[in-house]
Amino acid sequence: MIIVFLLSLVSAEDFPLSKNISPCQDFYEYVCAEKSKSFKLREDRGIHLFSFSGLSEALLEKKKAYLAELSERSPLNPREASIQNLYMACMSPADGARDESAKIDSLKKQMSAISDRDQFTHFLSKQILKGETSFIDFHAEPHFQNPRIWDFYFGLPLLALPEKSYYENEKLVKEYEDLVFKFFLLIGFKDAHSRAERVIDFQKKFAQASPSQVEWRQIWVTPSKIDRKTLLNRFPHLGLNALLAGLPNSTMIRFPTPRLYEFLEKSLSELPLDDLKSIYLFHSLYGSIDDSNPSFQQERYNFSKKYLGAAPVRPERNERCNNYIMGTLGRELDFELSKQIFPDFPSAQVKKLVRSVRLSILNSLEKNSWLSPSAKAEAIKKIKTAQLQLGLPESDYQWDFQMKTKLSKDSPFENDRKIVEAMRKKEIRKFQKMRDLKIWDMSPMAVNASYDPQGNKFVLPAGILQPPFFNARAQEVSNLGGIGSIIGHELGHAIDDQGSRFDSAGLMRSWMNTKDLSLFAEKSEPLLKQFETAGYIGKLTLGENIGDLVGVSFALKAALPNSSSGGLGKADTKRAQDFFIQYARIWCAVVRPEFSEANKKVNVHAQPKSRVNEQVKNQALFQKVFECKDQDPMVLPASGRAQIW
Repeated sequence: MIIVFLLSLVSAEDFPLSKNISPCQDFYEYVCAEKSKSFKLREDRGIHLFSFSGLSEALLEKKKAYLAELSERSPLNPREASIQNLYMACMSPADGARDESAKIDSLKKQMSAISDRDQFTHFLSKQILKGETSFIDFHAEPHFQNPRIWDFYFGLPLLALPEKSYYENEKLVKEYEDLVFKFFLLIGFKDAHSRAERVIDFQKKFAQASPSQVEWRQIWVTPSKIDRKTLLNRFPHLGLNALLAGLPNSTMIRFPTPRLYEFLEKSLSELPLDDLKSIYLFHSLYGSIDDSNPSFQQERYNFSKKYLGAAPVRPERNERCNNYIMGTLGRELDFELSKQIFPDFPSAQVKKLVRSVRLSILNSLEKNSWLSPSAKAEAIKKIKTAQLQLGLPESDYQWDFQMKTKLSKDSPFENDRKIVEAMRKKEIRKFQKMRDLKIWDMSPMAVNASYDPQGNKFVLPAGILQPPFFNARAQEVSNLGGIGSIIGHELGHAIDDQGSRFDSAGLMRSWMNTKDLSLFAEKSEPLLKQFETAGYIGKLTLGENIGDLVGVSFALKAALPNSSSGGLGKADTKRAQDFFIQYARIWCAVVRPEFSEANKKVNVHAQPKSRVNEQVKNQALFQKVFECKDQDPMVLPASGRAQIW
């Protein structure tokens, strides 16, 4: 079967190997330098991965063309009508400016009408259900002991900078405070300076109470709960009464960050009411000033460029509106385009690749000598029974569209409020029924993949099943080096230190014993030190670095199952080289240094170059097939290589 993808194909010829750089000196540059030097990064981009970004950009152009065309014709169905109205309202600067000014005036009047703390609490409570900004957000999370039912989780999205360490940069905070001062001046307050000081002081203290990025990784897989009565008694000022009234009494409430909730409750009960109003106005409006005051918006963007790694130029409006739709009606938009972009799908070929990698993992586990017998049995069971969602959903139900709501062609802010309100109602309705694992957790057009430990479910969407990850006409070894390493990475999460907390049924159960976990940590230690030496926060990126390591290892064993049993012939040597080269190709990128540095603070993944060089160093076969000498930069001594499975 010839598969017709409407996105541009990427061939090996698009990635010519360098004639001036040895693979043993810098493998990433050997594979990627020629491609990178011929590519000019767009001014509105901080990074371009030729795989992920290239496919995403191609999909983006298709979506932009569809939206432009849709705005000029009658929609074919109610789904298209909603997309059309949302896009047209977003694309109107005049409507945006009008709505921004109206929102500023409305919120200022509402704040003026609040005369005591109880009224403020009641106001926060109403805002949540109305689809407006509050001090909390919430969503459903699978229950740790029964992944078919939902727990209630509520968070506090009050950290305005990307993570807590930014508040320790005095120069950054001074310039940020100046922006906050200009914000309050802009919305009509004469005491703008004192308001800005109080907002910054609140944010600094909130940051001090916040977990670090490394701590968050542990928090998400640590059970926590609080009963409803205790929650409402201890935190009366969070305004949770109305929200919790819509939940079944049996719903468990997660309580993962007590010190953050305690900080906010203390602030809401002790800070002057005027300070709370200032904090709320800033939280609600700071990011909303755009069309009504382009010069202030540009100042905010300049700050992001200087300190937060933003690209030199902001993306154009049609792209920003596309991205907004993807965050609101993204599944509806993807559904309308999916049959055009993927008219046919190579299910059998992709399933064969998944089987090949899965078998490689199972073979490795069968031969494992360090896991306890019970842990080994459960690891094998998890991999054998992992569910697969491949390509595209089989029904509208599995797409999981947003609840229907009538949208306007000329009121962007009201549209946004209606959509958020509908999303929150949809989230609340989850608690009334069992979780259905057949529903897709990510958009099928996403250039991504995922593993859900509480569903023991692996999702491989159509968006990523294109060159250079996968090509139906390519040799199997190339596909294993590309999408095979991604499959191994995601399935590998089922049996890593986090995956060990959930069994094959998705129940939270530590199936590795203390000795197993200690040995796993011991085997992971070289990887942690390796990436710390390469300039990363070792514990922040460790989980994904383990994923990359086992992904490459399992896919390599699938491509060359007998590579460790002795000498390699000429054909197998070539296959191994092709495997490593294709693996590197999926990470070839052009990255702005400022983007890279900002990303290292918050991203659990290493930067593209490190995902290639640091990983292949751990593969003994790499040194062998490229004939690298022990002293070459791309070679680690055998004692320093990380090997887990």
